[in-house]
Amino acid sequence: MFEKRKELALLSNGVQAAASTGKAASLLEAPTVHGMFRWGTYDRSQYGGECPASSRELTELRMFYENTDVFIVDEVNAMSAVMLAQMHETMTALFSRNPQKDAEANKFLFGGKKVIFLGDPAQLKPIMGEPNWLLQFNEI
Repeated sequence: MFEKRKELALLSNGVQAAASTGKAASLLEAPTVHGMFRWGTYDRSQYGGECPASSRELTELRMFYENTDVFIVDEVNAMSAVMLAQMHETMTALFSRNPQKDAEANKFLFGGKKVIFLGDPAQLKPIMGEPNWLLQFNEI
């Protein structure tokens, strides 16, 4: 894990690291995926639909990640398929030039940003929801 942290420090300009678990995030000295996008504890698998971010939150996040080109997500194996879809929807709302049109055409995954996923599906499964490797992205 120390090697990952060392490599991320070298790449810190334009790169945002995060992890789906608190333990992995603390080892990377990075936020969790929830913290990275300021998600609350809203469970859309229970309530349905999206949990919309306010326009103020979107503006703040857009400004914060303005110079970020690459997102690295560790422990993706612990993300449910719903959480992965929520990450795509959030990033599309943040970074797509025309979110309505781009989302409908599914033209730019994750808002057109580069995303590197790390994880081992044999380790940790999601606490809630189906593992993301069981479904194809367009089925979510």
